[in-house]
Amino acid sequence: MKKRIKIFIITIIVIICLISIPFNFINLLKNVYYINIDEDDAKLVNSLINDNNLIEKPIKKIGYMAGLGDWYLFIEYEDGEKREILYDDNDNLVGYDVEVSRALAKELGVKVKFVEVKWDSLIAGLDSDKYDLVTNQVAITAERKKKYDFSIPHTYSYPAIITKKDNTEITKMSDIKGHKFSQTGSSNFSKIVEKYKGEIVATNDWNENVSLVEQGRVDGTVNDTLAYYDLVNKKPDTDLKIAAQGKEVSEQAFIFNKGQDDLKKNVDKALKSLKKSGKLAEISNKYFKTDVSHK
Repeated sequence: MKKRIKIFIITIIVIICLISIPFNFINLLKNVYYINIDEDDAKLVNSLINDNNLIEKPIKKIGYMAGLGDWYLFIEYEDGEKREILYDDNDNLVGYDVEVSRALAKELGVKVKFVEVKWDSLIAGLDSDKYDLVTNQVAITAERKKKYDFSIPHTYSYPAIITKKDNTEITKMSDIKGHKFSQTGSSNFSKIVEKYKGEIVATNDWNENVSLVEQGRVDGTVNDTLAYYDLVNKKPDTDLKIAAQGKEVSEQAFIFNKGQDDLKKNVDKALKSLKKSGKLAEISNKYFKTDVSHK
């Protein structure tokens, strides 16, 4: 096994993580503080962008949100793209996947290097051997297993209907029928709404889904439990709840190229140790206020 493991990572949010999808600043995060861009600000932001292997391009505005010992840097580019970078007070990357990866590296006795890129390039980077492991709540699927290997699962989630707390009409998955749901593109969650004959209001991202539910413009949104737990962790006073939860479990794991049998064996052994010691549960409770490391 290589002495240096490069773990490719995008944070979630869940939940957690460095986010490369479009981001709705105002509706979800009420306490974002925007600052005007001047020459020094631009240099600082571009330095952070370079450090994280992001593309440097004209910036329209930046903002930040502090809390829970961490701070988020939000970047809105002139072309409309929005990014989020999550650091702690010592300017270290933080987030659920980041901490799990650091704990894994420590258990393996190796150094970890994080590389942040867009989701579209996440798994593709393995094909060109840019890094050894990928993590960003990547679900184990039959299709992906044809080409890649997975570690044992380190995170479990379930599909969930998320509504306002005062909604009493939706209490089970079949109640989707006849109701409006904000959903992103052709995701698996959109397919659940279609399956139960609900009406879909198309959106660009999870944050827009949440915003429409909060505004009462839709009855709910279907996503996974991790997304909701992450929302509650960042916004404890949210007016949303999990109204119903599906039984189909989604297992997330580290992913790597086939043929790295020694790497897989060592990663699996390390993850088992982290589960047994309670370290994964500790990290999970920090970011989600619940243990998502077990079914």
